[in-house]
Amino acid sequence: MSTLLAPATVMKVFLLLGMHPADAFSSTLALWVCAGYYAAFKLARQLSANANVATLLALLWFSFPIVWNSAQYSHLHFGFCALPVYVYAAQLLADTSTTPKRTAIVSAGVYFTTVVIAVFTDGYSFMMFAVASSILFLGQFVQNHDARTYILKFVSPVHLLAFASAYVLYSSYIGQSEYRPSDLDFFRGWALDLTFPFIPPKGTFWIWDVSGLSAVRNERDYWGDASTWVSTFMLPLILAVIYGSFKGSRGRASLGAFWAISLFGLYMALGPSLKVNSHRPDGAPRGMPASAASFPTGNAILSKHVPGFKNMRASYRWVALTYLGLWLALAYQMTNQQKRAGREDMLVLLAAIALMLPDLGKHIQNKMHQREMFFAIDRDLLKPLASAVTPEEVVLFAPSGNDFLANYLAPALNVRAFNVGGDKNVEAASKSWPPTIVQAATKPIDGMFSKRILNALLSGDVDVVILPKFDMLWGAHYWPIEHSKGKALSSHVEFLKSQPFLAVEEQDHLVIVRLSDQDGIFSDEKVSSMCLPDRCIEEQDFNPGKYPSQVGTIQNGVLYTDERRGYLLFGPYNYIRAGSYCIRIDADLDRAAGAYIDIASDNGATVLAKFPLKVGSDRSSLEKMLLSLDEPAQRLELRIFVESDTKLALRSVQLKPTSSEITCAD
Repeated sequence: MSTLLAPATVMKVFLLLGMHPADAFSSTLALWVCAGYYAAFKLARQLSANANVATLLALLWFSFPIVWNSAQYSHLHFGFCALPVYVYAAQLLADTSTTPKRTAIVSAGVYFTTVVIAVFTDGYSFMMFAVASSILFLGQFVQNHDARTYILKFVSPVHLLAFASAYVLYSSYIGQSEYRPSDLDFFRGWALDLTFPFIPPKGTFWIWDVSGLSAVRNERDYWGDASTWVSTFMLPLILAVIYGSFKGSRGRASLGAFWAISLFGLYMALGPSLKVNSHRPDGAPRGMPASAASFPTGNAILSKHVPGFKNMRASYRWVALTYLGLWLALAYQMTNQQKRAGREDMLVLLAAIALMLPDLGKHIQNKMHQREMFFAIDRDLLKPLASAVTPEEVVLFAPSGNDFLANYLAPALNVRAFNVGGDKNVEAASKSWPPTIVQAATKPIDGMFSKRILNALLSGDVDVVILPKFDMLWGAHYWPIEHSKGKALSSHVEFLKSQPFLAVEEQDHLVIVRLSDQDGIFSDEKVSSMCLPDRCIEEQDFNPGKYPSQVGTIQNGVLYTDERRGYLLFGPYNYIRAGSYCIRIDADLDRAAGAYIDIASDNGATVLAKFPLKVGSDRSSLEKMLLSLDEPAQRLELRIFVESDTKLALRSVQLKPTSSEITCAD
């Protein structure tokens, strides 16, 4: 739900100036931080805080865990750093009721530009911008009778036009109106537990650790991950707001919009179900099923049906709105101009900042280590790859996934990669990939993995396939990293090395595979003898993880019926090119009882052929069946349906090309 296009555009300028990518990223982030700090300061001053208090209030924003702990998610970090900018732009637009018409038009232009920048920075903070600004404008309309005409006739149209335009621009850029939403279990798992804002987790906030007031939390015992409890601790801010409420120097009515922003953020952060010190049972997934929840909050209707809301699956991140609303309320309350009261305010703010900061020594040391890690990646991956690939070649890092590291390596090498990073990007991009790339990139390392790689190369859709021995997501976070895929890849690498028409270079962390530059080293006959994924299906030695089944049991690699009605097997959802094919089944069939095999495509939507299973004189082998495809089949599967009284033991199933269009030829 993000592109990071706006920061990336600035990074591009720094890269053109000769900066290293790590420094270009840091410099761009520094600009966003400076803009956020300036906007927070101006907001505080606009709310009548004096300069010293406003300076600390701006610093307070960046001490919030939701801001500094979001650094592991680049788009989110940029967005949360810029939230004060978004609110300041909204305040400028709303406050121009008392300023000249020319100033109002300038403020509208600033607001429109800010909205567009926000949508091309981060989706979460963009949605929060929409909610916060809408509440602020509504509050202004309700409280300020003199401004109602201005809000209704000028601010509201500008507001709606800005967000509608941003949505259209974003949809046009990504080529679709929205992403496929996640299951509500994810929303529940990554939602706020009501104990998290009040009890800090151990090992994060140094003052609380030293005082012994932090609690042990880990991903084994709690739903979601560590970000849900590290990012949401806000007790010091709550105490500061309580302190401010006792000052009582200004009317309470003006605080209504700020409280509304805070409460709405809290409500959405709770997710679809309420959690109060909720623990995850042993072996349960990180996503929280409805059966494990106490009672619903009612916001599932937004998370399930409303555009924008239904893509904000990490519910706890809504707590940034709670921080924002409380921060605005605190800034509004700290307006006493008496010197003594000003000093008290500053002491309260300094205490709140200190109580929400991590161990700064460790934090800075960790950032320095990450920069060193960046240069280690250059040394260990980028430099060896530069000698193995040629600029402008088309490459594929396989299998694909959240391979963010490829997003750095590919442009640094000046090659064109199919890999696009996050899961939503892969989902969108794969719709335009050639079928051979879809199969090679999106399927796991299984028995057919090396043949899918070979098929992609033979098709000419890719020049080089790179097989990382490590996880491309976590390799971008922690380097060096263990070779978690090395063992699974080893047999496939040996197979690829054995092919005389392939050139395979094995490096310390990667394996580079391309077609050999020797002409005539392979022939159509040799290729056709291989069971390549776009022209052949060959399954045997069944196991539950390799070939799905609705019914039946597996013993010693053989799939047996078990007196249940349903599909004994289905899959593997391959792209198969047009042509004539022979289906061979090796099985023992003692009783057919209405069983049949059919061949379907497009996730079962189109049945291409259907053959009844018959008991023959030789029960150890079933009759061969001919399949003709006039055009390529997408996501083809072989399905064997059995009745409860069918008796069948399946050893293997094959779909292979045949030269005959009349019968299966051996």
